[in-house]
Amino acid sequence: MARANHLKPSYLHEYLCGPPYWFGKPILDRLAAVSGRSPDALDRALVDASSRRGRFKPTARYARRFPFHGRRYLRYRIARDAYRGMPMRLLAQRHGVQRWVVHRALDTAQPLLPGTRRGADPISSEISDLLEGMIAAGHNTRQMWAELLDNHEYSISYGALAYHLRNTRSWQQRLRQA
Repeated sequence: MARANHLKPSYLHEYLCGPPYWFGKPILDRLAAVSGRSPDALDRALVDASSRRGRFKPTARYARRFPFHGRRYLRYRIARDAYRGMPMRLLAQRHGVQRWVVHRALDTAQPLLPGTRRGADPISSEISDLLEGMIAAGHNTRQMWAELLDNHEYSISYGALAYHLRNTRSWQQRLRQA
């Protein structure tokens, strides 16, 4: 939307989020005003649009019951088979569940797969190389976030960027020198 209106994406993002959460989720009323859609339509279209910041809102399409109790890795097996291209009907038959359970397994936020490490760095090596140049140029975290969004078209959450910079050796060296 920002590019279509000849704006910097970081500027539009900051406008939509507003104070005090400049880097969080957009405020639904502002997004409705900018996009020309009603807040109700946006709330239905965006899964966690009206939930409080930092909170996961259960998908409104499904009942509040949790179908994965007692079947620890069912979501992972369904996601793996779906990634391999298996249709919904066959996924439901193969795993012995109803189709709404398959949809819920694919729609809800997935925890880490078994055997993966918590706290893994979310920044790829390509973005990390860009960040090294920005660190050398003396940019702060906010300037790096805006630069990635505006000029390199990488949409990274501010929290993920801050996490990466806290654990980056060159950033730590720069803080020690200051």
